[in-house]
Amino acid sequence: EKRTGRILLGRVLEQSLRLLHPIMPFLTEEIWQRLPHQGESVMVAPWPVADPALDFPQAVESMDCLMEITREVRNIRSAYNISPAQRVPLVVKTADGHQDAMLAAGRDYLVSLARLAHFEFGQETSKPELAATVVIQGIEVHVPLADVVDLDAESSRLQKELSKAEAALTRIVKKLENEDFVRKAPAEVVSRERAAQTELADHRAKLEASLAHVEGYLKR
Repeated sequence: EKRTGRILLGRVLEQSLRLLHPIMPFLTEEIWQRLPHQGESVMVAPWPVADPALDFPQAVESMDCLMEITREVRNIRSAYNISPAQRVPLVVKTADGHQDAMLAAGRDYLVSLARLAHFEFGQETSKPELAATVVIQGIEVHVPLADVVDLDAESSRLQKELSKAEAALTRIVKKLENEDFVRKAPAEVVSRERAAQTELADHRAKLEASLAHVEGYLKR
């Protein structure tokens, strides 16, 4: 496996050097000369040609899915103020055997990159009572929160964050409703304020959803 990995990395690096040579001639030549190669110089090496036999769309699709799951788990950590160093459980409900096989093959990646303490997946798994949930390519991804988050403290934090977001959004809305500001301010300043308004509105919506989720559980 190590030898295969080295061969693959060597091939990717060597062909990348050929592509980069026109804009980075000296550095690419120096590195190329230290690799196994054919010919006297990267300057006269053949231009890389695409090989359809090296296309693996299914592998790309699987890796994209694993990357998206990792990204969403990290987003959930951020939304609920969970330390990146803290390992969290993950429960995934799949739809078919293909998804099961993909997660089994990528288990080590997810455990390491998403910082998982426990990873459960399968077609028969069920959603935990309190969990942050996203759906990725038909796969239900649940991060259980009951043993990870102090719900009372989290509710308080979310309320404070929501108040800050609403105050900031109100300031921007008032500014944009001022016709003198919109007319006299440079176009890039107005555009920046409108972009900030959109971003804050989206942030507020996410905070509201998280707060409703936590408070709904606390009221049970």
